[in-house]
Amino acid sequence: MSSGHATRFELAPTSPSYQASIRNYHRLTVLLFFLNTLSALLFILFVNHATYDDPYHLPDVHRYAREGVSANSIRAHINAPGPTAYLWMALAVRTFPGDELRSARAAILVSWLLLGAGILAAARYTRFPSLWYAALFVTLAFPHALTATALVLTEGPALLFATLGALMWVEFLSLPSFNLDREPVGVAGGVLIGLAITCRQYYLALLPTGLLFALFQWRKRSAQARSLWVLPILLSLAASIPPVLLLVAVWKGLSSPNMASGISYRNWTSTVGANCHNLLHRTLFSSFEIPGDATLTT
Repeated sequence: MSSGHATRFELAPTSPSYQASIRNYHRLTVLLFFLNTLSALLFILFVNHATYDDPYHLPDVHRYAREGVSANSIRAHINAPGPTAYLWMALAVRTFPGDELRSARAAILVSWLLLGAGILAAARYTRFPSLWYAALFVTLAFPHALTATALVLTEGPALLFATLGALMWVEFLSLPSFNLDREPVGVAGGVLIGLAITCRQYYLALLPTGLLFALFQWRKRSAQARSLWVLPILLSLAASIPPVLLLVAVWKGLSSPNMASGISYRNWTSTVGANCHNLLHRTLFSSFEIPGDATLTT
């Protein structure tokens, strides 16, 4: 297939080989999704005591479940990750208060179920179904996924928002021509990216990535198409900003006041900034600074 001034060869979407690759991705992804869910469900049912990082995260979950969402409760946040994933778990704890640990873990499992179900249900209607299946497959194949699905960790809600938001952005930004009916897809993708950042601050890297991808797509269009395309794209990108600005307004930055001041954990402080030593991996990072030369990045 010819594109621009260069010639490249790729499988046609209707070719048997292309369809076979999509079916393979789908089967493997469904299998991993089932095994991961079964593993987490068995763990939640039969291991009813705090383990790994559960004791560190439960106090924030407990406070939000008890006090609700307010500027004061968010300012009292203890841990380095943003508050949104804890609010996600607190909603389950508040709804099912009988067993706080199991309720919080179940909320995390639900976030993974929504991620998997969302991708498996929506992929067939997109321009790049294999990309959607591959994104879920890689996420589930990563060894930490088994832990993050069953414990009180923040990766589940963060990945739910970030993965679906990024895939929706790619779908929207790759449209050959602007379609008003697809604008909600771009805006929803932007909102999800913003929520992902308020779960785990390193997802800030998705903002410049999305902008660069938009510029790449913009260059591929004719002058007439560009003028119709710019405003919808800017709106979709701008939709990611309000959740981040709201968090910054409450915290006066991207680190919780207790982490930034060292109150949360003795001799530990949290900062957000550019990681010059790992620039290719993350544009921005959150780090725990330990006395001396050692730094633990998260």
